[in-house]
Amino acid sequence: MKSMEQRNERRFWRYLMVFYFYLLGNNFIGGFESNTQSWDSMIVFISMSVIILLLLFILRFVFRFLFKIPRTLPATIIIVLTISFTFGLLYTLSQYIFYLYVYNIPDQLISFLKLAFTTGQWTFLFFSLAYLGINYWLNLEVERERSRNATNLAQKAQLQMLRYQLNPHFLFNSLTSIQALVHENPDRADIMVTELSDFLRFTLQYNDRITITVREEINITEKYLAIEKIRFEERLDYSIKFDNAILKAEIPCFITQPLVENAVKFGLQKNPKGIKIRMNLFQSDENLIIEVSNTGKLIDGWSMGIGLQNINERLNNAYPGDYKFDLDEAEGFVISRILIRKKAEI
Repeated sequence: MKSMEQRNERRFWRYLMVFYFYLLGNNFIGGFESNTQSWDSMIVFISMSVIILLLLFILRFVFRFLFKIPRTLPATIIIVLTISFTFGLLYTLSQYIFYLYVYNIPDQLISFLKLAFTTGQWTFLFFSLAYLGINYWLNLEVERERSRNATNLAQKAQLQMLRYQLNPHFLFNSLTSIQALVHENPDRADIMVTELSDFLRFTLQYNDRITITVREEINITEKYLAIEKIRFEERLDYSIKFDNAILKAEIPCFITQPLVENAVKFGLQKNPKGIKIRMNLFQSDENLIIEVSNTGKLIDGWSMGIGLQNINERLNNAYPGDYKFDLDEAEGFVISRILIRKKAEI
């Protein structure tokens, strides 16, 4: 947040310098138009420019001090008018001193002071209003960024919490599979331990990330399916198809793994002789669609378990109102489908 405030500070001074050089140019051109430019008047012009900048600089810090505490609109108006009047008088006084030094024309003194006072009043009133407006706008940006950061942190914490609920579940299932193989085929159990070790090392690579690319998600899913293939051998047949155009798209990390895990678990419960699992990732009307299907039928009266509930919650956190998640049955396959609309951003 400090960097944001520093950027706003620099932006404010850029606005101030634009305003200052506008006054500078206006006074300089005005001197030529009135045919009063001379070496003496140039000295006055430069001196007055420095005084204007100094007064604006002081006015800035006066406002920063006075408005540290939030004030009501009537109080703000009174403060702005009072300060503008005070600085207008200071400007007029400095003009009076230099007028006597350079021009010293008594019969024009009153009219000159009136002009100086009017110019000073409007100059500092305009600056005061511009300061408050710009300061309010910059502070509003800071608050918006703070709000965005707070929302992102809260969302990240919740997504991490939901994600970590899945990891022990997956690890338990994987260890159970290894346990089953230890007695049936120790060599294959050893291979599976190595595959699981590679898989966990691969997932730790994304430990601090909420989203990963579709390509990375596919790699994780392939690792998982390779582990399950070792256990179930010919009883598990799987394929993964994808559009190259979506490989760089960002999606929540491990969003497909519970879908594949459910497909293996419930598919083999209904078809112990073997199942087919198909995973398709593609683009339709620029929407990102992920489908995981397995041979079988939906259980009557089925409901979402912990894994599917977590997927839905994670999608809702990442894409509120911009996603669809459903289960369907078609042509002998149970299909889990995630649709992420093209306008959605995590």
